[in-house]
Amino acid sequence: MSEGHKKMTFIVNPISGGGKGIRIKKILESSDLSNTHDVVIHTTTVIGEAFEVTKKAVENQTDIVVAVGGDGTVNEIGSALIGSNTIMGIIPAGSGNGLANHLDIPSNIQKAIELLKRNTVKDIDTGTMNNRPFMNVAGTGLDAQISRKFAQSKKRGWFNYFKIMLLTGTNIIESNFHIKYNGTERTVNAYMITAANSTQFGNNARIAPHANIEDGKIDICIMKGTGLLRSALSLYKLMTGSLKNGKYYETFQTDEIEIGNTDGWGHVDGEPCKLDGTIHINVNPKSLKVIC
Repeated sequence: MSEGHKKMTFIVNPISGGGKGIRIKKILESSDLSNTHDVVIHTTTVIGEAFEVTKKAVENQTDIVVAVGGDGTVNEIGSALIGSNTIMGIIPAGSGNGLANHLDIPSNIQKAIELLKRNTVKDIDTGTMNNRPFMNVAGTGLDAQISRKFAQSKKRGWFNYFKIMLLTGTNIIESNFHIKYNGTERTVNAYMITAANSTQFGNNARIAPHANIEDGKIDICIMKGTGLLRSALSLYKLMTGSLKNGKYYETFQTDEIEIGNTDGWGHVDGEPCKLDGTIHINVNPKSLKVIC
């Protein structure tokens, strides 16, 4: 290692954003980062590899591990960094880039690289859903259905995600969820419950417009009401950040919640996961260091 240089590992998801990750890799290989950092670039081939590579980087006292991908890649890397002194960087390359958008990390590759050079670090909260960490959002209902269908699709990119969201949204079904939080226990009829650490799913679709990623709380967002007109209005409010507490949308903060009567599927940062019928969500205050 060059004297005085920080160790920086880039982990590239080659299929993120329809191949954007590979294009970014080529730019990184020709960048001047090696003048100030000892740079390693690793391209993943299977799910879970980013987590393992990050764990080894932490063991080797790497200063910064950079996720080149979407929220799934950010989740794998962030999960391995929680509670460590190694800092996470992000170069957005996914379909939604929810955490990156919330943290104002530029989608422009050169600007994102310049941000890494400045090395301005923030300690952010993370969450866990049934002991699976999430950096951005997790939940059950409609968003979990969309995540499953997107994961099963061979096509990446925002356009395909939006198409799946529209098609799935035309068949919204509400369920009775039993929830326990802040000493309260009740049943709510809803088609989606989202635990939001940041404000948005991605692409500025703001499910929790007032969420604060440093406050030690998770924003619980409950979506209600079916029908084509209601779905279209909810989508409009989601994309314009204008969701407010009312008949069809409810939000509150907590550091822990239990959600029962789920349909068997949930998601963490857009990655689908099988459930046993009950979800336990907790917040881990200021547990991850991020360049932003």
